[in-house]
Amino acid sequence: MVTSLLALFAALAWGTGDFLGGRVSKSVPSVLVVWASGAATLILTALIGLVMGIPTRLAEALTWGGLGGLAVAVGGLALYRGLSTGRMAVVAPVAGVVGAAVPVIVDLARGSSLEARVFVGIGLGMAAIWLLTAAESGAGGSGGFSYGVAAGLGFGAFFVFVASAPETSGVWPAVGAKASSVALTSALVWRGRYRVAGLRPHLLATIAVGLADGLATIAYLFATRAGMLSVAAVIASFYPAPTVILAALVLKERLRFLHWIGAGLAVAAIALITS
Repeated sequence: MVTSLLALFAALAWGTGDFLGGRVSKSVPSVLVVWASGAATLILTALIGLVMGIPTRLAEALTWGGLGGLAVAVGGLALYRGLSTGRMAVVAPVAGVVGAAVPVIVDLARGSSLEARVFVGIGLGMAAIWLLTAAESGAGGSGGFSYGVAAGLGFGAFFVFVASAPETSGVWPAVGAKASSVALTSALVWRGRYRVAGLRPHLLATIAVGLADGLATIAYLFATRAGMLSVAAVIASFYPAPTVILAALVLKERLRFLHWIGAGLAVAAIALITS
């Protein structure tokens, strides 16, 4: 139950951050959004890490987190690019399903066994992710598919790498993840000669994206320590749903009947996984 609750909070926070990030990316290059929000996340997680204390296996925690940060930076760039080219739900279903599938495959490859109900719940969860997001109509066409695959692979790798850090490492894997992400995007910002001043009108929204990402990462990290990687990752991968719901509420993008079916499947999936 603890794993599910933490993973659900992570999904809500990530989905909200992605909505805000996608909105800002319509006015500002996505690389700037990822860079600035990542800097806010880095500050938040580092402060929490210092308060909690420095672990003995700090280097290992930072290494695993750093690998995850590189993966999620690539995934974030692909996601924001996809979100900014059309309606926000174009790339979300593919990213969600691919991102959820990667940790499940890794868990099974490592020899983990899943009870039948959990396995069914994971399958329903992937179907729910797709239905909650893929039924959106509007511009964007099928061009977002490749962005979704790239984003999903990046997020799936992030799920695996961060969860591979020592359980006694506190939030430092999250610090390592954001440190490498900021380093990578800083190089991209410098190479592309992007105008950082363009972020000024969107500074508060960008910081909010970073805070949401930081809280989500920490919640997911502790979710993997309380239970199985595959369970935590699948539930956390419901993050596209809040993005689409917010798009419907704020941008008036219409929800369809399939969205409600997806919501029902999501509830059923969580019930099966946590029972």
